[in-house]
Amino acid sequence: MNEGANVGINVIYSGTVAAAIEAAFLGCPSIAVSLHLKNGVPVDFAGAAKLARETIDRVMQLGLQPGQIVSINIPALLPNEKPAGTKVVRQCTRPWVDTYEERLTPRGRILLEQQRCSNSAPPTPNRRGRGAGRIRCDNAFAV
Repeated sequence: MNEGANVGINVIYSGTVAAAIEAAFLGCPSIAVSLHLKNGVPVDFAGAAKLARETIDRVMQLGLQPGQIVSINIPALLPNEKPAGTKVVRQCTRPWVDTYEERLTPRGRILLEQQRCSNSAPPTPNRRGRGAGRIRCDNAFAV
């Protein structure tokens, strides 16, 4: 499982998605799984793995053909929080922008701390929060 979401154009240089693409080239149905990271939310790989397994089972029941790739993004969830559902979406290629905040360490050194990752397109009323807290399945493409 990748540590950090694989969304937007980031899938082009993702090693996790690249491994799934290689499997698809070999004629295998393939799935890449990533865990979204969020400030203030502890990373829970065990919980994310359980959600990933349930989602993979559903994807396989629906049918994943040889050469098809699906990228699953598990949301960052607080302890005991449940996902808002699962949403299947097409692969987006809009860029995502990392933002950083400059801080000083106790020794006076500059530290750049990643704050969030956001879509470069401004939110619109019908896009704001769409899919927030949901497991996201991107039907990346087929080879």
